Amino acid sequence: MSDLVTAVTAWAERREDVRAVILVGSRARVDTPADAWSDTDLVLLVDDPPSYAADPRWLEAFGRPLLTFLEPTAVGGAIERRVLYEDGSDVDFALIPAGDALGVVRDERAVEVRAVFARGYRVLVDKMGVSATLPAVTGRPARVALPGQEE
Repeated sequence: MSDLVTAVTAWAERREDVRAVILVGSRARVDTPADAWSDTDLVLLVDDPPSYAADPRWLEAFGRPLLTFLEPTAVGGAIERRVLYEDGSDVDFALIPAGDALGVVRDERAVEVRAVFARGYRVLVDKMGVSATLPAVTGRPARVALPGQEE
């Protein structure tokens, strides 16, 4: 585990408003592991995502940010804070409302979200029992039904 991931884990364990932290993406995948240039993708299940989005000072707990901005997550329709640190670490923090997290994972329509988890993840902090609800790791993307002629 990288120093940054260790620092985020320790920070989250101390914060009452951070309910879970999950490593996803290339650094957690089992089918195609990360290379030296891969970013780190962390899902933060928090009580108040807008406060984390609005005030980036919390990022300083993990290093000196050189650049940070907000954008929509690639899947799931949430917001993420992207950060480039002085040491070259590139991190995407997906900010997910803790209250909605279990429903999103269980939602049959959330195919893209389940596909991300199917490729691999590591639960780093779990204060709310989210581990029991996550899909099994298959090591490959979940199969997505192709659209029919009508679609």
